[in-house]
Amino acid sequence: MKNPIREKAFIFLFQKTLVLLCFMLCMKFLHAHLPAVTIAQHPSSQTVCENSNASFSVIASGAGVLTFQWELSTDGGATWSIITNGGNYLGATTSSLTITGVTASMHNNRYRCVVSDGIPLASNPAILGVNAAPVVQTENVGVSICANGGGTLTAMDFPNLSYQWQVSTNLGASWSNVTDGASYTGSTTRALVINNAASLDGNLYRYIATNTINGCSATATGVDTLHVNYILSTATPPLTTATCAGTTNTLTLEATGNGTLEYQWKFYPSNAMLPMMKTIAVQLPMRLPSATSPLR
Repeated sequence: MKNPIREKAFIFLFQKTLVLLCFMLCMKFLHAHLPAVTIAQHPSSQTVCENSNASFSVIASGAGVLTFQWELSTDGGATWSIITNGGNYLGATTSSLTITGVTASMHNNRYRCVVSDGIPLASNPAILGVNAAPVVQTENVGVSICANGGGTLTAMDFPNLSYQWQVSTNLGASWSNVTDGASYTGSTTRALVINNAASLDGNLYRYIATNTINGCSATATGVDTLHVNYILSTATPPLTTATCAGTTNTLTLEATGNGTLEYQWKFYPSNAMLPMMKTIAVQLPMRLPSATSPLR
């Protein structure tokens, strides 16, 4: 005897199975006929200056959700390795890869992007060229000149370089270009000449070197600190005095200036040194070159 409930359950199960089978066949057919990933714009080769940034981009389309993975080759494209974010790289899994602080060792590296919606497709490789930046000063140097005189600051000398000197009056917080005038000459040459240093004590100086062939620049990380030695504004010489043998006579030199003053007494004309002090006590007789030899 037929069971109507069983028959209905069987028919229902058969219908669901048939629908599922049709769905799977349709999806397989559609997937086989969907357009594959296409790359409309491949990354372009470029040349940049050392220590600058570079970027590569790809434009692609496909039927599904696209994923991106940038790869690197250091052997002319023979082998490829996956790039990850960090260090010099940013955007390793996006359509645009950014390289920050390009180094000389990256010269002739090749980059490509693998685009996928399930079936991967690699872009054409792009070559990164790197032009070397000029070599510049990296050590800090102190330079001393007289307030009423002059001095010269010198940059490192290499072929095909132009220069721009800069000065900081706030310990390096900000910098401005030096221009020729009353205090300076040679502001765009290798040698900066300081003509009048009276108001420049404590200034910091650096330079920017630019390669006139490839246009790459570098700023010196080492600075020259200017120390100005000021001349005496007034000086009163010690008075000439006569004293008896065996007694003590005191000589004093009065002087003023903007800097720290040092004193050095000498016998004349022998130039024998005496203690470095403003006031000196002399007891006679002393071993003078002659009975009339003065102090100065």
